[in-house]
Amino acid sequence: EGGLAIYGGIIGSLIAAQITARKHQVSVLTILDIVAPALVLGQAIGRWGNYINMEAYGLRIGEEYLQFFPFAVEIPVGDVWYWHMATFFYESMACLLIFAFLLIYRAKAKKAPAGNLFLWYWVLYGIERFFVEGLRTDSLYIFKGGLPIGKLIFFPAGLRVSQVLSLIMVIAFGIILIKRFIARRKEETKPDDELAPELVLVNAEEEPAADSEPAEEAAEEITEDVSEETSEETDKEQNSATVTAKDIAKTV
Repeated sequence: EGGLAIYGGIIGSLIAAQITARKHQVSVLTILDIVAPALVLGQAIGRWGNYINMEAYGLRIGEEYLQFFPFAVEIPVGDVWYWHMATFFYESMACLLIFAFLLIYRAKAKKAPAGNLFLWYWVLYGIERFFVEGLRTDSLYIFKGGLPIGKLIFFPAGLRVSQVLSLIMVIAFGIILIKRFIARRKEETKPDDELAPELVLVNAEEEPAADSEPAEEAAEEITEDVSEETSEETDKEQNSATVTAKDIAKTV
């Protein structure tokens, strides 16, 4: 009869986050980064509701050596119980791993742009959901006989609605993450020639010849002045020596 799904809940949360951000004048990306770990932790806990309701299970397990929990779970069909893949448990454990990753990422990547944590949530959850959804037997199909492209048929077992949405999520948000990473790397590895003019080191040997002419002329003038001063001092010393010699001769 239909009901709530995680994608609808997340879309509603995004709308609520946008309204809250505008009301309190904070970045919506910051809010999404804050709620991402709690969101995936809630999903990990919520999946156990599927076990209580005896729903969201996977393919039937006929091999007796695989009929054990947590790989499989018994589901009643009428008065008979059958073993099925415990897909609710797979997703619960995967969400716990994503939760741990997000906490580590938050602690290590403190300089990451706002929104990266939420983007990682989308990408990782999309990958997990795509594979687990393919194991379930109660999903809604969108491509029952596979996805035909030309003469080829991709996913011949069929594609579920949640798988298509997960694939779109992974591709879209993965591209955003890659673009952000490339832009950040370019910013960190800017060459020196992009620095401000006053910070660029100039090699004196590469200075234009015209700029060195005034310096050379100044050096020549200083040399001439020093030579003239030296000559004048020498003449004074010679004159002084001559006068002294004359005084001595008169005295004698």
